[in-house]
Amino acid sequence: MLCTVSFWFEDKVGVMPPFYNLIAFGRYPLDIYNGFIRVILSWIVPFGFATFYPPAAVLRPAAYGHFVWLLPVVTVCFSFAALWLWNRGVRNYSSTGS
Repeated sequence: MLCTVSFWFEDKVGVMPPFYNLIAFGRYPLDIYNGFIRVILSWIVPFGFATFYPPAAVLRPAAYGHFVWLLPVVTVCFSFAALWLWNRGVRNYSSTGS
């Protein structure tokens, strides 16, 4: 989904640093962030489902075991969203031409 931004912005250099900074949040356990950041990293930009919940479910199954069952649902939902954005971007793409 992050790559589809390039369909709508000509200058990709200014768009990518905020995304890279957001990825840095995924390097740390979600437990250290407040609830608002946890919601963003779990449900808006699902880094938590890629980096935190699978190992947390193994280490602390009582606290995080239920997130393992949500992983396929989140994966399918965000895959469809990414495919939709990609197809929409391809339809609206106009090359710079030469």
